Amino acid sequence: MENRIEYMRPDQILAEQKRNNIVYQVFAPLEWHSPSMPIGTDPLLGQEITRRAAKKTGGVIMPTCFMGCDSELDPEMKAQIMKQSDKYDENTYWLGMDLPDNSMKSYYVRDEVMGIVIREQVRMLVEHGYKLIVLMNTHGGKAHREVAKRIARETNQQTDATVIVPEFFATLGYEGERLGHANTAEHSMMMAVTDSVDLSKLPPLPEKLAYCDVGMLEGSDGDGYVQDDPRINASAELGDRYYEAMSEAVAKQVFEALKK
Repeated sequence: MENRIEYMRPDQILAEQKRNNIVYQVFAPLEWHSPSMPIGTDPLLGQEITRRAAKKTGGVIMPTCFMGCDSELDPEMKAQIMKQSDKYDENTYWLGMDLPDNSMKSYYVRDEVMGIVIREQVRMLVEHGYKLIVLMNTHGGKAHREVAKRIARETNQQTDATVIVPEFFATLGYEGERLGHANTAEHSMMMAVTDSVDLSKLPPLPEKLAYCDVGMLEGSDGDGYVQDDPRINASAELGDRYYEAMSEAVAKQVFEALKK
C-alpha cells in the first residue's frame, strides 16, 4: 500500500493512523558529498531508509524536508582534513563540509531557522493526532542533531506524543569498512537509488584520495587519505545491503518506542 502521505486520500490516511499511529519525517540538507555524488545524498538516502523501515512498522511518511544546518567541524575532524593540505591551518573556518576549495557550497540554513521548521512540523503532527513521531535525521552535522534531539525531548515532556530520533548507522563488516562522509557506504547507497554517481569525477587510481581535495571524511584517526575507497569498493549491491541493515535498525527502535 502507498504510505507517502501526499499520495494518500483522507480515508486512507485516517485508516492507517488507526492501524499504526506512526509518522515518519525525513529532514536533511543539500550538502557537498564530493565531486562524484549528488548534493541530495543525505535526504535521498533518508527517503530510502524510511521507505523500507515504514514497510516493516506501518505508518505514513511525510514529504521530505530538504533542509538542514551545520556547525564548524570539531578540532579533531579539522585536523584530519588538514593533514594533507598546506592551505589550511587551525584558524581556517568552514561550515560543515564546505571546505574552501570545494567547487560549490552546501545549502545550510541557520540553526534557529532549522529549529523553527522542525518544531512547527512536530507541532502540526501532534495536532493531527500522531502518537509516535519518527524524526529521520540523516545528516551528521552536530548542530542539526542537537536541534532535533532538543525538540524531541521538549515534545515528549510537554505532550502525550512520543518523538524519537533513531540512530540508523549500521555496519556490514567487510574488510576495510569505515563509515564516513561520502566514502564507500554513501557512494554505494546512492548507486542503489540513482544513476547520478559518477566515479570518473574523482582522480583515477592508483592516486590516493585526500580528504582536503574531495571533501570526504572518515573519522578522527588516519593519515588524511580515504581508506574505504569508493573507487574500489562501492556498488549498488553493497548499497542495498546497507539500506536493509539501516532500515532494520530504525524499525527496531520504532518497535521499542511502541512498547513503551
